[in-house]
Amino acid sequence: MSTASAVSTAASAPSCVQMPRRAWRRECSLHTYLVTVITRVFLDFRNQEWGKAKPPALARRLGDVALHLWRLTHRKRLTFDEAVQTLHADHGVTNTRDELWDIYSRLPVASGRDFVDVSELAQAEQPGADADLVAANTYDAAEYLMRLHKGEGTELITEFPGEIPEKITYHAPCHLRAQNIGLKSRDLLKLTGAKIKLVQTCSGIDGMWGLRAENADLSMPIAKKLADEINAAEGDEVAGDCHLANTAINEQTGKAPSHPLQLLARAYGIPEEK
Repeated sequence: MSTASAVSTAASAPSCVQMPRRAWRRECSLHTYLVTVITRVFLDFRNQEWGKAKPPALARRLGDVALHLWRLTHRKRLTFDEAVQTLHADHGVTNTRDELWDIYSRLPVASGRDFVDVSELAQAEQPGADADLVAANTYDAAEYLMRLHKGEGTELITEFPGEIPEKITYHAPCHLRAQNIGLKSRDLLKLTGAKIKLVQTCSGIDGMWGLRAENADLSMPIAKKLADEINAAEGDEVAGDCHLANTAINEQTGKAPSHPLQLLARAYGIPEEK
C-alpha cells in the first residue's frame, strides 16, 4: 500500500491498526489485531539486523551532540524533548531546542520511535515549520546515499574490498515505486560492479492483506509469479527493500533476500554486527 493510500484510508481504519504495538482494547476484532499488529512486530524483530547495516555514520559526521542525541533517542528510546532536557542537564550541551531539532531531523528514524496517528496528519491543515523541516530532510536510505554520491562536492567511495556477488536479483517493491523516487537501491548496487537483474512483480502482500487467511487463494498465485521471476533471474544474491515482499520471496523460493544496504556493507568489507 502506498503512503498516499495509507493516509487516505487512515480515518476509516480501526484505531488499533493506526497505533501499532499497543494493547488490544476491543476496538477491533482480536483476529484483526493479531494479524495486523503481532505479525508486523514479528517481522520487524526477525529483520532487525537490517538496521545494523546502517550505523549512525551521519551522526558521527555531525559531531558529538548528534551522537549523544542519537543514543538518547534510539538506544534509550527517549522522546526528543526528554533528550533535549538530558543533553542540557547531564551533558553540558548549550544548543537551543531549535538547533537540536535541526540535527534530530537529519538522523535516520528508528523503528518504534515516536508513533503518530496517521489520521491526525491527514487532518492537519497546517502542519507547521517543524513538519516542513522533517519532510525536507527525510529520505529513503538508498535515495539519500545516491543523493550524496551525485551531490556537488560529495561522492561515495567506489572502491570495494569486500565480497561482491557477480549477479544480484533486485526486487523493486511497490511502496518505493509509489513514492516515485526511482530505483535508487538498484543504482546503489550497480556501483559495486555487480550485474543487476531488476524484478518488479508484486509480491501479493499489499500491506497486511496478503497475510490474511481468507485472501490466500488470491495472494499466493501473485507471490508464485514473483518467485518464478526470481528463480529465472538466477542471481547469486537476492535483494529487496521491503521485508514483507522479501518474506514472500523467502517462502516461495527458499532464498533469503538481503537488504541492499547489507550487500553494500559487505562490498565495503564492513563486518556484520552480531
